[in-house]
Amino acid sequence: MPLTRANVTAASRLTLPMYPALYFGVGLAFLLQDPTRTSGPAFDVARSIMGIHAWGLIFATVAAVETWALLSQHRRPYILALIPGAGLAGFWAVVLFGSAIGSPFVSYTSGMWVAGMAVAQAASARSLARYETSP
Repeated sequence: MPLTRANVTAASRLTLPMYPALYFGVGLAFLLQDPTRTSGPAFDVARSIMGIHAWGLIFATVAAVETWALLSQHRRPYILALIPGAGLAGFWAVVLFGSAIGSPFVSYTSGMWVAGMAVAQAASARSLARYETSP
């Protein structure tokens, strides 16, 4: 079933294009910004796994896959694209929450924004999988 106005919820019509835009923005920032912006304790765990530029490429790749899935206008590809997006946001939420617990220089709110993104993507995937539509 295509992702059309008649076949998805009003919330999905707003959020589905927002996810790849946000991920592309984060990926681009990680790739282009001065490395000192990601040199704080909030990024230590992520940087210990791989460089921030590599994380930028991952975010940009997820954005590209979600964009392709959205342009395909079919539910299945977009559901499959939302799963790694939710996982990526969930990973960063844990990293940022853990950093806040371990460092007085990281805000406790930093992980909340990313956790919200993870939950939103998981909810969108569930909504699409259940073929929910607006009345």
